[in-house]
Amino acid sequence: MIESAVRTELRMLELGLQRTSERLHGFEQQYGFSSEEFERRFEALEVEENLDFIEWAGEIKTYRLLRNT
Repeated sequence: MIESAVRTELRMLELGLQRTSERLHGFEQQYGFSSEEFERRFEALEVEENLDFIEWAGEIKTYRLLRNT
């Protein structure tokens, strides 16, 4: 039973990582630069603060959290 719960939890993490990765790729395609470049620009206040960019920054944080779990 514990093994099944662990497998389920791992699958949920994998799905979350996949979904987050797809979102990051979508932002990269839409705006024409990598998430790393975006993050550098966002933190340096070189890009305007709009809803997409706030979401993009959130997706980066979510991706890192999921990777470190």
